[in-house]
Amino acid sequence: MDHLHCCVKEALRMHPPLIMLMRYCHKEFSVTDKDGKEFVVPKGDIVATSPSFAMRLEHVFKVSPIYVL
Repeated sequence: MDHLHCCVKEALRMHPPLIMLMRYCHKEFSVTDKDGKEFVVPKGDIVATSPSFAMRLEHVFKVSPIYVL
């Protein structure tokens, strides 16, 4: 059953069911990108992300386009 669970998680990583996630920022926070730049997201802004794009970032997933178990 553990193997099946890993297979489902990896399939969802490669083909997420959502195109975009949007959230309302309830308190100010900072984000640091991979180059070390820091950005501040103010309270009240809407933050959006694309799981399809995020799950294929090469600096996070070394073999991102490959189905890995």
